[in-house]
Amino acid sequence: MKWYPSHYVTIPVSLALAAGLGFLSRKLNANVRKWVMRAILLCMLLSELVKQIIAFRTGYSALYLPFHYSTTYYFTLGMYIFGRGRVKHYGECTTFIGGFLLIFTLLSSPGSVVGDLANVFHSWYNFHSFAYHILVLLLWFVLLANLDYRVKRFDSLRYISFLTLWAAFAIPASRVTGFNYAGLLTSYIPPLRKLQDAAGDVVYLITYFVCISAVAALFIFLYGRLTAKFSARRQTAGAQETSLPGTDNA
Repeated sequence: MKWYPSHYVTIPVSLALAAGLGFLSRKLNANVRKWVMRAILLCMLLSELVKQIIAFRTGYSALYLPFHYSTTYYFTLGMYIFGRGRVKHYGECTTFIGGFLLIFTLLSSPGSVVGDLANVFHSWYNFHSFAYHILVLLLWFVLLANLDYRVKRFDSLRYISFLTLWAAFAIPASRVTGFNYAGLLTSYIPPLRKLQDAAGDVVYLITYFVCISAVAALFIFLYGRLTAKFSARRQTAGAQETSLPGTDNA
């Protein structure tokens, strides 16, 4: 749960910039917006490729393996931006919850997400990590601002299935490599760390999984209620406008 001095300006400014650009995207034509998002995602993938090449040349470690939770945004954003139908909705749902969790983590413990930003230009890995997470949030704000994600039945189960799939790979990878992907080996959260020390890894991981699933389900429920009320008010306002005296209703 650490903030470095380099975070106190860069994190708020970066979040504000991502939010501002995300909401400005509403002014873009839907087709133009889609291609801009695709271009951003492809740049993120290209940066990842450069990172992997540099890592192979300078000394590869478990740090660079794709088992971090953050790596999943490549897949969820890909489904959201390039997918259609159920695939697109699955991407929207998992991206939306993932982005919410990223904002929470970035604000509570930026050091565990992007490290010390005083080193952001010292290596490609540091630069990529910072730029990647901010671009993820930019695309998340685009999704939010344009109301691309509409809650459907069983969305909580969709996210839980996604979380389970990630954990099925990430937990064994943590055990084999000894790297603490997303706190799977040792909790970053003090109350859960105490539980882990007292009850063991199995109880901790189950509790960790249940907590994340519960937060996701609650957020989906609240967002669904909020957007439903917003849509109802907009429809009511539109109906009142068309029924004003002198309005052509033919």
